[in-house]
Amino acid sequence: MFHTILVAIDGSACAERALGIALDLAAHDSAHLSICTVVDPIPILGETGASSMASRALAESREDAQRLLDGALAKAQSAGVQAKGTIRFGEPAFEIGEQAAAVHADAIALGTHGRSGLKRLFVGSVAEAVLRKSTIPLIIAPERVAHAHHAHA
Repeated sequence: MFHTILVAIDGSACAERALGIALDLAAHDSAHLSICTVVDPIPILGETGASSMASRALAESREDAQRLLDGALAKAQSAGVQAKGTIRFGEPAFEIGEQAAAVHADAIALGTHGRSGLKRLFVGSVAEAVLRKSTIPLIIAPERVAHAHHAHA
C-alpha cells in the first residue's frame, strides 16, 4: 500500500501513461500524488551562463512546465486524488530523486522511451539513472505497449 507516490512528467506519452497508472494506484490506496516536472537549464543556457535569448528560452520552458503540471493536477482532481505539484530545475534524474526524498515518497512513477543501443548511449536514460539510485519501488511505463496477439481457434 502506498501513501505518497511521486510522478515525474515531461509531456511525453510514456509519462502520461505513468501518470494514469499512478492515478489508479492512488485512487485504490487513498494515496497522495506528488507530481513533478524538471526543467534542465543546461541544454537551454549551456555551460557558460545566460544570454538574453537563453533567459527567454528558460522562462518559456518554465511556463511550459507550469502548463504541463496544471494539466496533470487537473487530471488528479478529476480522479478524486489529492495531489501537489512541483517544478524543479536541474539534472532530471537527480531532481526526481531529491523530490522523492523531500515528499517522503514510497514509490516513483515515470515513463521510459525504451531507447536502446547508440540512442541510449548518447541520449541517456532518466529512468535508468533513477532506477540505479532509488531505494524505493519504481513504476516504469514504457512508451509503447506490446499488444498480445490472441489466436482464435
